[in-house]
Formats: sequence, structure tokens, C-alpha cells
Amino acid sequence: EQLNSQSMTGIDSLDDDWTPVFHGQGLALCGMARAAVNLFRENIDAIVLLACKGYRIRLTGHSLGGGVASLLGTLIRRHLNLLKNIGDSSNKATLPNT
Repeated sequence: EQLNSQSMTGIDSLDDDWTPVFHGQGLALCGMARAAVNLFRENIDAIVLLACKGYRIRLTGHSLGGGVASLLGTLIRRHLNLLKNIGDSSNKATLPNT
């Protein structure tokens, strides 16, 4: 049963606020997912550079920012693992173990 939240937010159902993430294996609020993707796109080059130099990356946030930080961390980890696998296949490890 869908909840009618039109009076609260002007949408037809609460389902409009959620988006599937990671091949449908979970849900996130659209705004949080969008914020995480935007931060990822804006900062991934700097994060990769720092990771290659041996820095450990920590993401923190409070409340809504904590949710964004968790999603962003998942995107970063997946990206770094992908780069590491590409580096390993060419016999050049480019990133530390994540």
C-alpha cells in the first residue's frame, strides 16, 4: 500500500523519493544519491591522486550528510577497486589495497 504524501510534499507517493542504486540491490533517497554522485564526479581525480600517494581516505557526515558520505564511500571504493584491478592486469599496481 502506497502512502499518499501529496499534502506534505506535493508528490503522488513516497516511492517518488527513492531511487534504486547498485543494480537494484538497494534504495537511496534521490537527493542523497544525486549529491553523492555529484561529489564523486567533482572530486574523484583528487581522491585517486591522494590514494596513489598512500593517503587513507575518510568520509564523515552528520545525519543527512552521513548518508551521503556512506553512498560516496561506496562509489569511491568501487572505483578504486576497478582501477586496482586494471593496474593488476597490466602488472602495474597503481593503488594500495583498499
